[in-house]
Formats: sequence, C-alpha cells, structure tokens
Amino acid sequence: QHDTWDCGVACTQMVLRWLRSSRYPQIDDSMTLTYDEMTERKWIIDACESRSIWTIDFVIILQRLFEKELRQSFDFPLNSSDQDDDDAWDEARYLYLSKRFGVDEAYKSYGYYRDAFERDQSRIKGRFALAKELNLPMCEAQIGLDLLVDVISRDECIAMVLIDNAVLKRMGGDYAGHYVLLVGISTDIEDVAQAEAYCGKEEDTPSASYCLIVKN
Repeated sequence: QHDTWDCGVACTQMVLRWLRSSRYPQIDDSMTLTYDEMTERKWIIDACESRSIWTIDFVIILQRLFEKELRQSFDFPLNSSDQDDDDAWDEARYLYLSKRFGVDEAYKSYGYYRDAFERDQSRIKGRFALAKELNLPMCEAQIGLDLLVDVISRDECIAMVLIDNAVLKRMGGDYAGHYVLLVGISTDIEDVAQAEAYCGKEEDTPSASYCLIVKN
C-alpha cells in the first residue's frame, strides 16, 4: 500500500501477483512492485477514475484483466511475456458477493465518501449496469464466517474482503472501509498467540500477516 486510500488497489495487485506466481516464482510476496507492476498500478488507478473506490470498480477491472481481447487493447503489456500472462489467467475464476448491490445512501455522510459521493454515485450505477449487461459472476447475499473459512482454507482460493477498520482496530467512530486479503486459516498455537498479541494494539504492528477474526 502506497497511500491511505489505495488498500483496494494493493489487494488487487496482490491477487494478480498470486495468479502469476506459478509463472514468476522469482517474485517473492514481500518484494516491492516491479516496473511492470508499477505500470499496472497506474492503469488500475486510472481505470477506477476516483480515489473513493468501490468494490464494483475492482470487479470491472478484474473482468477486463480476465478477458484476453481486452488485455490486448491495453497500450502496454502487463508482463514481459504475453503468453505467460495468458496462461496465468486461463483457469482463474472469481465471484463477487455483496449483501447489497448498488449505491448505499448511508455512505453519503462518511468522511471517505462525502466529498465525491454525488460523482461516485453516477459512476457506480454505471458500473453495476455494465456488470449486469455482461452477466458477470455476482451474487447479492451475505455469507457466514463458517463458509468464508471453508473457502479460504483451500489452497486454490483467496478472498478480497471489505471490512470496517474501525471495528478491527477498535477505533470507534464512523465506518472506515478497508480491504484485506484472506489467504488461509491457521490453527497453529504460535500463529494464534501472535495474532492475539497484535489484537487491540493502537500502534502499528510489526507484521501485516495476521488478521484475527473472532466469531461472536
């Protein structure tokens, strides 16, 4: 993450790097962005058309990256080898889940969205209309934690999730949307202890590898 607003962009690029990992084993997860990835980052941000980014923006971006003919319309290659890039996407699938499609008027009062809400509203309505026209894989539903755990416990699945950072960090106050990437579940005693030790700390933790989820 390069700024305070680009967590979704960072998560999207982590997804892209994960998809390409079989073709580019020399790129470690902890490495900074390569030149190609920086170019890709700029394209993603430009495609979002806003810094107040909504999840449907990333759905449309992923769809564009999943379609070969659209990837070929870019002004630049996303990797040095187009064939490698094509192979990495051949069997990839995604599903967008949300408990509510469309624009939630309640967000109008939140600081992150307030200044650009009217402009965002028009863009997001257009994005959902496009998604419906393209019949993109989307489901308007709320899933339970058990199902989410089952999905991300599989080696071939990850989840990009929008959470309320005010709840996660116990900050209180208004809703603070934050994207995180869930890549697996660990029941290892040491992992659980380290995650619990981080939980509730106000200062930045030394690692971003742990996300403790407690089911009420």
